[in-house]
Amino acid sequence: MSKKPRSPKTSNKGLQGVLQKELADLDQTLAGLAEREERLHDELRSIRMERAQKQELREHALALLEHTQQTPSTNRLTASTKTGMAGLSDMVDAPEKYQLGRKAKISDTLAQAVYETLKGTEPEEGKPGDPMHYRDLVAALEGRRVYISGRDPGLNLVAHIHKDSRFVRPLRGMYALKEWYPEVPINVGGRANKKT
Repeated sequence: MSKKPRSPKTSNKGLQGVLQKELADLDQTLAGLAEREERLHDELRSIRMERAQKQELREHALALLEHTQQTPSTNRLTASTKTGMAGLSDMVDAPEKYQLGRKAKISDTLAQAVYETLKGTEPEEGKPGDPMHYRDLVAALEGRRVYISGRDPGLNLVAHIHKDSRFVRPLRGMYALKEWYPEVPINVGGRANKKT
């Protein structure tokens, strides 16, 4: 028996169906590859940021090492391994606090860095500057190579400065210098007495 030739319409419909299925499969594969590429870009960005931070810390450590080798033994810098990233960069920025065997608390050095950052917003000496949100303070400190460790650096920063009498909180989450707001009766960590 001889086969009956297919009509061109039947042949085209079958080919179209196969091609449409192939296109759908390719679209799905391309979408998956695009998602994977985006994840890899994000991971690469994260790795680059971490590498830059580690490189900066390495440079700080080298500078500290060089400084300790040039300084007489009675005036050596001392550092605890517990100071972490924030303590290391603070030591580079303010080594006088670590001289003569005295270790400054991390909260002291962070508070000083916050004070200097806020003071830097003053348009001119003695004029009030701009209050800053604690997340913006963290970003400004990182710009000065002062890193705050922990899962939430913003909340860690607040924990370190909340009892410092140099700071006030004019609005929720915002921090300013007490000298800009002398009328505010309590500092950041203080509590107002409740009158019944």
